[in-house]
Amino acid sequence: MGQEERLSLELKQQPGDDMHEAASDVARLQRLLGASYENAGPHLRQIHDQWRIPATEVCAELNGVCVLNLGTFSSDGRPVHGRAHEIDSSTGEFEHLPDYCREIYGEGYDSWGFWGKEPFAWIEPDRLFAIRIRTEQG
Repeated sequence: MGQEERLSLELKQQPGDDMHEAASDVARLQRLLGASYENAGPHLRQIHDQWRIPATEVCAELNGVCVLNLGTFSSDGRPVHGRAHEIDSSTGEFEHLPDYCREIYGEGYDSWGFWGKEPFAWIEPDRLFAIRIRTEQG
């Protein structure tokens, strides 16, 4: 079974109860990953093919607070990530975000006074590559 077939089959699995993403979010992420690898150069694909992970695993890996390594540059050295969008906390569109922060940091999160006072942003990516490097031990 080829890499794309394996990723497609794994995507059909239901996200776990601990995930906050809707099935449509996971499907959209899988499409972005697929398109990104389709348009990647042969060198990057050769390196990533053995460690590529599907959207469901990306979501599972990024559950809670974690260190995330981002590479935001193009092949000619220009910074590229997509488009950053500032979150307007007064619209109510992102009300789930403080709920998520409370879930991670506890009820004390509200006393820190970030929501509505500090800037928050989300990135709409143009490309995304995701790998998990597996060692011999695991």
